[in-house]
Amino acid sequence: MQVKDFMQTDLITVGPDSTIEETINLLKDKSLSGVPVVDKTNKIIGMVSDYDLLLQAGHSANNQKIKYSTNLLPSTQMPL
Repeated sequence: MQVKDFMQTDLITVGPDSTIEETINLLKDKSLSGVPVVDKTNKIIGMVSDYDLLLQAGHSANNQKIKYSTNLLPSTQMPL
């Protein structure tokens, strides 16, 4: 048996400008763990998985926390 015997040919894809939210919703709605990323000519230029999106979401959340926490620090020009 070869891969071609069970591969899917009717692929669900996203473009490089798709948002994280759109892609997460697509994966959830279609019960997928990942999708190919294609350019305007439908050439596969990459792959994104649910794990990739979770990592990115966590990274973004961590950056938000850092931004907020540094904004709460007193300025070095302000007397304590």
